[in-house]
Amino acid sequence: SSTVEAWALFKMSGSALFTVSGGDIIVGGEGEGTPGKGTMRIENGTFSAAPARMWVGRNLPASVGVLEMVDGIADFLSLTVGDLGNGTVKQTGGTIRVGEWTEIGQARNADGPTARYEMTGGTLETSSLGVGSRRNGEMFISGNAIVNVGGGGMSVGLFGTPDTNGGGDPPNPPTEISHGNGTLTQDGGTLNVLSGELRIGNQPGSKGVYNLNGGQVNVSNNWLKVGTEGNGVLNQVGGEVNAAGLGG
Repeated sequence: SSTVEAWALFKMSGSALFTVSGGDIIVGGEGEGTPGKGTMRIENGTFSAAPARMWVGRNLPASVGVLEMVDGIADFLSLTVGDLGNGTVKQTGGTIRVGEWTEIGQARNADGPTARYEMTGGTLETSSLGVGSRRNGEMFISGNAIVNVGGGGMSVGLFGTPDTNGGGDPPNPPTEISHGNGTLTQDGGTLNVLSGELRIGNQPGSKGVYNLNGGQVNVSNNWLKVGTEGNGVLNQVGGEVNAAGLGG
């Protein structure tokens, strides 16, 4: 027997301009049941897709998607890293702007691979951010990276059981229930939650861990909540935290 794989590479550099007027952009999806493996690498230029939803590792657990942001600008309506598939974003520079949400580990799949967002430089601007949205998700911030989160706020370990944005009647089986399990590790850089709350362990059944080793965290206009309704841990051995309030 043999295994069939679909593989694709999209690369931008120079002063290139690529415009997408709507719909979905999928890096690492599937075709007729075959897992896809895809990489999008933006070295410079502008990827203008503000009306489109971006999926990195979408359709099948064996699908693999990688987004590499080196420089330039990329605009998306939403950014999902690791839907059902294996999704990774590696950002060393440039600016990614997301009009709605960024979710890392999105699908209700407790057995799926861990989704990852690695930032050593550049800027991520997003209305809301969920690390470990509905399954395992990890985010790493270091170097001179900057993360700006808008009014939708940020959660490390977002949805749990019951999932207020889903579920089922009758209830879904265990592998199809949200198990938001997020880990955020910050060694440097700056995280700005500009107007919403920063929650670690948001809903019942969710788990969130924030390891702060360096850098700066600013929740200047709202609360930093540890264990809102789920299980939350904040481990601070370095860095600086500025918050308008601290609670659970």
